Amino acid sequence: MDPIANFTGLASGMDWQAMVDSIIRVESQPIYRYGDQILEIEREQAAWNEFRTHVDSLNSAAEELADGSAFKAFTTSTSNDSVSVTAGEDAQPGSFSTRVLQLATNEKLSGDVFSSRTDPLGVSGEFLINGTAVFVSSTDSLTDVIGSINRANTGAGASGVTASLISSGTDQYHLVLTSNSSGASGISLADGADGVLRSLGLLDGTTQIKTATSNGALSDGLSASDEIVADLMGLSAPPAATNVTFGAVAVNIDLATMSLSDIADAVNAAAAGAGSAVTASVVSETNADGDTIYRLDV
Repeated sequence: MDPIANFTGLASGMDWQAMVDSIIRVESQPIYRYGDQILEIEREQAAWNEFRTHVDSLNSAAEELADGSAFKAFTTSTSNDSVSVTAGEDAQPGSFSTRVLQLATNEKLSGDVFSSRTDPLGVSGEFLINGTAVFVSSTDSLTDVIGSINRANTGAGASGVTASLISSGTDQYHLVLTSNSSGASGISLADGADGVLRSLGLLDGTTQIKTATSNGALSDGLSASDEIVADLMGLSAPPAATNVTFGAVAVNIDLATMSLSDIADAVNAAAAGAGSAVTASVVSETNADGDTIYRLDV
């Protein structure tokens, strides 16, 4: 900024402005020196930070050397893409061959022995095979029931289970169900209120967890979480309401009036009242057809 007034050599002929500027420059030298010192300190600090980073990296590498993990790195390969191979830190180098001893078989279920394949069985009602409803009338014979089951295994909602008749001797006939896919979980059965499956000998009075998880169980998958379970399962005469025990918690469940969400709420309410840690929720997943299905997770 230019001075307001400039008097040069007033009375004495001396350049006072130049003198004042020189004095200011001389007095400012310590400030400049301090600025240079600050810059030098900042450079030293940056160098120490970089050095510390390198030391930390060296320390991490040294720990791997100390515990030996750096020397336990393996690579694996396989000549068959259907086989996956991984190596743990205790693996030993070498080549290994695998041989298939037995393939997974299709699940089969056999019913009781009947003396005739054509006489009326005298049982009526409905049941589910892999979520597909099958209806039986009292005049149906064993052959008729087999036909009804196989008709349920057609179309878009096919059950994936085939029924057949096996003769094990004179006047000895069995109804046999065979899953269309391999594995132990190919057949899922649910009896109706009239107990047709029990009458056929395909189910007994025992119960077991069908789809166990690490700390509970999952229900079968349904297409909605807020609709009546019996309607979603296609049951016109579902089993009567009954108490189901989860851990030490008894919950009254009525498939004719309750949805999956209703059942989850009932389980949580009963557990809270009993001071139990049992919890229930509805979870969703996408099946092989790309459809969203819902399960009760207890």
